Amino acid sequence: MDRIDLEKVIFPFIKFNTPVLQKALQDMKNQHNVSPGRKGYINTFIFGGMEVTIGVGGIHGDNGCCSIKCNEDELLLDSDVNSLYPSLIAVYELYPPKLKSILKEVYPEIIQERLEFKRTKQKNKNETYKYMLNGVTGKMQQEVSWLYAPFSIMQVRINGQLLLLMLAERLLDLGCKLYQINTDGILYKIKKDKYDKLQQVLKEWEELTKLTLETEQFTSFYQLAINDYFGVESDGNIKKKGFFLTDIELGRGLQP
Repeated sequence: MDRIDLEKVIFPFIKFNTPVLQKALQDMKNQHNVSPGRKGYINTFIFGGMEVTIGVGGIHGDNGCCSIKCNEDELLLDSDVNSLYPSLIAVYELYPPKLKSILKEVYPEIIQERLEFKRTKQKNKNETYKYMLNGVTGKMQQEVSWLYAPFSIMQVRINGQLLLLMLAERLLDLGCKLYQINTDGILYKIKKDKYDKLQQVLKEWEELTKLTLETEQFTSFYQLAINDYFGVESDGNIKKKGFFLTDIELGRGLQP
């Protein structure tokens, strides 16, 4: 399968109220002959004050190089979807067709084990299970793999970013300031007096999508680019990525 109709890929319940997102969704539905390769389809537009790119390779949006700090009446939050791609596969049964009956018995269980390791801060087990789960989505796009399923992985990628845009739209409606949207999460600032309404928005999104969110709080955040940043969490820990990595992590190298 070297060409895919994106209109057949998109979940029917995905809808937007914002004209720019409505246009982006319709443009995506008009793509009836897309290569499953990462550059098979790309669309860039301005949304929430950011340049956002969607397509076969995923979603990316940011405000460029910036430093972000909070006033006394604000919260800086990062809401991530727990194990986004694996969860989409499990919840919507987007397995390789010939393996569906087998994988749907074991794959959701592995996801739950991984999330429990993450919750209890068992780092090595969490990382091992994370790579195991994400490895499945990688193999689903490789023609030489027994897991090869281009239509299924396209469903995962395309719907994952559209669902994240649905959440971003709701955050903007709440008055949030968006700073970053990338693959499985959104970084944003919100007034403290809207925190209860935020919890309602997040819960409603979870109920609609059948996915779950994990929200971290930062006191400050410093961004060089979409994948190069560090943020100071409310407990004093520092979250680092890309250029700002100072320790060698499994599967990753240091910048020269």
